[in-house]
Order: sequence, then C-alpha cells, then structure tokens
Amino acid sequence: MQVSTPSRERVDAYIHLREEIERTVGSINGEYSDIGSPAVHYFYQSYPHAEMAAMFLAADVMIVTPLRDGMNLVAKEYVASRHDLGGALVLSEFTGAWDELHQAFICNPHDVEGVKQTIMHAITAPQDERRRRMKALRQRVADHDVQRWASLFLESLASAPEEPHRPTRASDEEMRGAERANRSNLRTSDNASEQTGEQ
Repeated sequence: MQVSTPSRERVDAYIHLREEIERTVGSINGEYSDIGSPAVHYFYQSYPHAEMAAMFLAADVMIVTPLRDGMNLVAKEYVASRHDLGGALVLSEFTGAWDELHQAFICNPHDVEGVKQTIMHAITAPQDERRRRMKALRQRVADHDVQRWASLFLESLASAPEEPHRPTRASDEEMRGAERANRSNLRTSDNASEQTGEQ
C-alpha cells in the first residue's frame, strides 16, 4: 500500500515525481496483479488520523526510504501506533528520524539491492526480534516527544548570549595587521631562500 499525501502540488518537481510514481505503480500492477487484487494499492489523498492509525496497524512493514528529506515524522507516527509491538520499520539512513530510531531496520536507499535485503530481513525476522525492536522504538518515541524537544530548545535559547558576537573595528584592524605581518614574514623568508640559493 502506498499512501501519498498531496503536497506542494504546484511545484514542477513534485508534479513530475507524482507522474513518475503513478506510471511505475501502473506498470507494476499491469505486470503482477490479478483481477480484483492489485499488487500495489496506491492512494493519493489525505486521511484522518484514525484511518492512518488503522493503516499503520495493518501494515506488517512500514518503509520510509527517501533519498534526501527532512525529519520524516511518519516513521514516528507508525511506531506510536504500534501499541501491539507488531510490525517493523524500514528506515533510510538519510532521514532525520534515523538519529533517534536506530532500532529500525536501516538501509541506504541508493543501494537498491540493499533495500530489498533489508525489507526481506524485516519481513522474515523472528517475532521476538521484531517485538524487541518495536518496544525500543516506542520507548524512544515516548521519551523524546515534542514537550521534551520544546523544553530543550527553550533551555538552549535561555542560555544563549543576549547578542551574537560581532567583529569590532579593533578586531578587524588586528586581523588586517596579522595578515600584513604574515605577508612580510613570507617575503623575508623568500628573500632568505633566494640569498641562500645564490651562495
């Protein structure tokens, strides 16, 4: 199942990406589907939270493999939904979420064969391993919630200097003086080398 939430629909790159995805889904379904049973269920629409949570619970494996992207909070949403400790998360090492979700099944999305192997590992891993990973992921998500992030952010903000450091005229003059001294030293060194070579 592929759920694509509409986003930035006027951006050319996103328009072309959607067209490419839909062509690929059509090609896969044309080759591998049976009547009434498509290989890929593709949905280009938004869903309410309750319906998304139901889809997360129904998914044996969640695959979040952008080539380059932001936080990808959908990975955390999947983990938060798996109160049954079921399922498995396949996560690109390039997602922001990877920094916190190391217990996921990690892959490099540029390595197609590696992605296949990671998906198969997630599908065939023993239930004990899958439950252990999901329990650790859920604990991490519970501990590192938005309240914790906001508190740390505000603490960092409070400890920051009132004004950022700005170079003063004196420091600029010192820097220019140091550069002149360096140039002078280089010229002296070059002259000494030339005199040594002449002797």
